Amino acid sequence: MVKAYLRYEQAASWGVVASGLSDTAGAIAYVPPAPRNVAEGVGVDIARPAAAAKERLAVVALERVGLWDVKKGTREEQLIPPRATDERGATLAQPRVTALARSPGGDVLACGGADGSVRLWRIGDDACDVTLRGHKRDVTALRFSNDGSLLVSGGRDADVVVWDVAAESGVTRLRGHRDQITDCAFVDLRGHRSAELFGRMLVTTSKDGYVKVWDLGTRACTQTLTGFDGETWSLDVNPSQTRCVVGTADDKLHAFDCDERRDGFDRESPLMAMGTMTRRAKGRAMTVRFHSSGEYLGVQGAGRGLEIYRVRGDKEAAKKQKRRLKRKREKMEQKAREAEELGDLDAAREEHEDDGARAAQDELELASTVTTKSKMRGFAFSSEVSKRTDVMCKVAVLLDDNAVHEWEIVDEGEPERVHAIDSSGHPSDIRAVALSPDDETVLSCSSNGCKLWNISDGECLRTIKGGYGLCVAFAPGGRHAIVGTKQGTIELVDVNSGAQLPVPQAHEGAVWGFAMLPDDSGFISASADKTVRFWEWSLEKGEDGMRTLSFNHTRTLQMAEDVLSCQVTPDGKLLSVSLLDNTLKVFFVDSLKFNLSLYGHRLPALCHDISSDSQLLASAGADKNIRIWGLDFGDCHRSIFAHQDSVMALKFVPKTHYLFSVGKDKLIKYWDADKFDPLLTLEAHHAPVWCIAVSTRGNFIVTGSGDRSLRMWERTDEPFFVDEEQERLLEAKLDEGIDDERVRPNTELPVEGEEGMAGRKTLETLTAADAIAEALELAEHETKRFAEHAADNVKAGGKLAPLQPNPLLLGQQPSQYALNAIAKIRASELERAILCLPFEFAHAILDHLFTWLTAGQKVELTCKLATLVMRTHADRLSRVPEARKTLVAIRPLLRSRAKEARDIMGFNLAGIKVLENFVRDNAEVRGGDDDGVPDFATERVPL
Repeated sequence: MVKAYLRYEQAASWGVVASGLSDTAGAIAYVPPAPRNVAEGVGVDIARPAAAAKERLAVVALERVGLWDVKKGTREEQLIPPRATDERGATLAQPRVTALARSPGGDVLACGGADGSVRLWRIGDDACDVTLRGHKRDVTALRFSNDGSLLVSGGRDADVVVWDVAAESGVTRLRGHRDQITDCAFVDLRGHRSAELFGRMLVTTSKDGYVKVWDLGTRACTQTLTGFDGETWSLDVNPSQTRCVVGTADDKLHAFDCDERRDGFDRESPLMAMGTMTRRAKGRAMTVRFHSSGEYLGVQGAGRGLEIYRVRGDKEAAKKQKRRLKRKREKMEQKAREAEELGDLDAAREEHEDDGARAAQDELELASTVTTKSKMRGFAFSSEVSKRTDVMCKVAVLLDDNAVHEWEIVDEGEPERVHAIDSSGHPSDIRAVALSPDDETVLSCSSNGCKLWNISDGECLRTIKGGYGLCVAFAPGGRHAIVGTKQGTIELVDVNSGAQLPVPQAHEGAVWGFAMLPDDSGFISASADKTVRFWEWSLEKGEDGMRTLSFNHTRTLQMAEDVLSCQVTPDGKLLSVSLLDNTLKVFFVDSLKFNLSLYGHRLPALCHDISSDSQLLASAGADKNIRIWGLDFGDCHRSIFAHQDSVMALKFVPKTHYLFSVGKDKLIKYWDADKFDPLLTLEAHHAPVWCIAVSTRGNFIVTGSGDRSLRMWERTDEPFFVDEEQERLLEAKLDEGIDDERVRPNTELPVEGEEGMAGRKTLETLTAADAIAEALELAEHETKRFAEHAADNVKAGGKLAPLQPNPLLLGQQPSQYALNAIAKIRASELERAILCLPFEFAHAILDHLFTWLTAGQKVELTCKLATLVMRTHADRLSRVPEARKTLVAIRPLLRSRAKEARDIMGFNLAGIKVLENFVRDNAEVRGGDDDGVPDFATERVPL
């Protein structure tokens, strides 16, 4: 009989405040306060102006986005991606968020993932609204258009994809760069005397060292800027859409004039160089951003510095330009006089050619520099106006040590740090975790001490400063804990107070592991000083006369090599140690006499554990293998290739022969040590997993990783079988190969040029294509069945009974059923789904279009389907006589229906503008009191 096991799934994750990447910009953004709920009725709540509430800070935290109240230092909300499952119901790992962008209105957040997807979140909602898939690799740049209608994403695959936010679908794919896209920005072109938009440009930077300008009307690259010293890393356009600043791999800022009102403006070359400005900090400019007012420019480098530049006004810049040109002219005249005195007539006659154009240094001046203790991974300007008159602006900085700081830039003074969010997570890798005896709390160690966490809600209960912790264990009773450090000390911590108690000197080398004695009389420590030491608990009287817990050294076992880990069998008879010479040795605890030597590992065994019945020992290490040993004779039961990188920790589940292992390959694996089968592979961490702790009942585990996160995995009631799980893993590997190709014969337009289709082929699009094909086949079958019945009924003189409808159509007509099936497909996947359909199904859609357009059903979707079918199969349809007749019949219907839909939309937009003006005028008429709060606090405008 096949054995069934219970599945483990991730139940909680905590410990990450902020996570940024070194080669992507945009991991932090200010967002407006959460919208207030209307208590009763349907209407617009105008009880409180938006300015009265404080902005929140959206910060990327691995696969999530946290919304923080910076002043209070509390996380108010988390944007958690929906639980993704495969066809068998197993939970899939969520991709890491690599880029973040906020819409101009602040109500929508766009998050780019490591899997190439873009998720759109509406602030205040718990669910993800839209998922767009267009990139093969990480999304490295995101930016909204100035009106929020378009979103552009750049990826590590060197493609730029433009998305329609309202339609939730792709507009176009732009190809031209040869390396990762680093940043992008929109440039709106408006008339000289009108504010109406007549053109939109897109500017992109890349690691290939080019800056490209794209015309979104023609969807082609109109200008390519070269001559930069290395990669181009970031850019931004000021709010007035007149200046573009580009940061590169060197210490220079490149400024460009993009004002369409300048003389000689050409849409083919909209960016005109204004020169460069040398930054104070050396190295690349990772992020360049303008303040929302356009008065300040922030430039973040690759190190620990953020430079704030003040943007001079037109009059001040003109004066600066005039003085610069005057000094330059005087210098040239002085050189000419010196040359004339020396008799160099040719040099004296030389005239300096200067067009007198405004340069970058005329408009920018360094105002302040923010320096932090650790490297920066992003920054964002706040749009709030400070009450202090000497504060120019406020900026939030994301740091590499899992923290966020908020600074106020003071006029003619040093920047002031006003708030910090750093107590809710470790600043570096989590190297050890331990669960309390009651499984209610977990203690984790990092480079600067420990943190105590509540298992139920993930809140940090206490922070304990100390050394670099490598191992940790709770003392009996759970009120104290011991921490082995890299410096060789053993710290004794009072968990309730967070204080360190005095203890004797322990080791001269790093303490790598602890083993608690089964009788709770003491513990054993393993160290890099080649000793294994025994310690006994004791009560010592302190200076205040109170007796406190301590420990005393009793025995020492000297070894020939560094000791990497140690364990004691649950029956208390044997002690096992792992040595640097790739061996494991077993001793008797009472006499410390040698018992067994376990050979087999080709590299040092970094960790090992013993089962609850003292029968099995499992060891693993740098050779990536897990070896199962019998403690009776020291025989190796099996050697298993477990991970793709070093195995850092493993633990048996109490009272079973199941064990968990974690490694540098970011995976957690679940094993059956009797059958030597891999049971589960748990994926969630985004960095090497260093440690693991198993609860006393085995109902959950806690893992710590280099991504600074702690994750809890709970055992569920869902059974699974080993064969099915292995089959699922194979299918997942095959699904990874599904991707869009550059050219797909007979089904896709050639993409030799710069423009391509926005979406990409995924498993979801293939499933959608299958659903459309099934609906079309069913509709065609029903149509033929009704036609045959009608013909037979005519032959029989109308005596046949009515034909019973097919229940699969749910009481709908075949054509209506097909249209409703297509309407269920997500807008972001529809284009690729239609592309995946064979030609005969595209022809079937064309036949249905006449019926849909005649009835006026879902006009917008119908017009989109007609466009997609013609773009994909225009050549073949033009050669089929039946299709040409259908196209001739559809053409007038398509135009008339599209015009009707446009008129209805225009009418609705006009009505919305009237309502908006009514709300604004009503607020202005009623006014406000001296305290700034309107006196219509209870009024609502009905919709």
